[in-house]
Amino acid sequence: TQCVDALNVVFSERGSVRQRDGINNLTSALTNAASTLTPYYRTGGNPQIVAGCGTRVEAIATDGTVNASATGLTTGTWGFARFGTPGNEVVYAGQGSTNLNKWDGSAWTTAISSTPEAGSLAVMPVSNRLVAGRFNTTTGGPTGAASTSSPSHVYFSDAGDPETWT
Repeated sequence: TQCVDALNVVFSERGSVRQRDGINNLTSALTNAASTLTPYYRTGGNPQIVAGCGTRVEAIATDGTVNASATGLTTGTWGFARFGTPGNEVVYAGQGSTNLNKWDGSAWTTAISSTPEAGSLAVMPVSNRLVAGRFNTTTGGPTGAASTSSPSHVYFSDAGDPETWT
């Protein structure tokens, strides 16, 4: 209540003041506009941003350059989940109509077989499982058979193995 003018600051819930984080335009090198983003940190590696860009998923360095792209994918709103142990971190990406894609920090693996066609991904930390939901088709479950998925289905991977869905 005592501050008359403040520039480039943010306030916490408890009322403290700190300098606002800086910004940078990282989208100039992208072919398509990014609609979803997730950070990618890995032990011993440079941080990156993984972006869902319509029919592409991109791994972007902190200076804005594109490290690698997976192209020719089905368009959609992308969901991401980081999975792994220190030194073995990966990011899974899905948009609800095709099998999951994986970024390991240097290369994309697209359409991993036997994974669900999910658009919302999360990790259950207690049991170390990948959780998949938001299916756009009725055959989007891990088995791929008719009526294996709906918008109400949720699948859980095997404990510690995000690419096995028994």
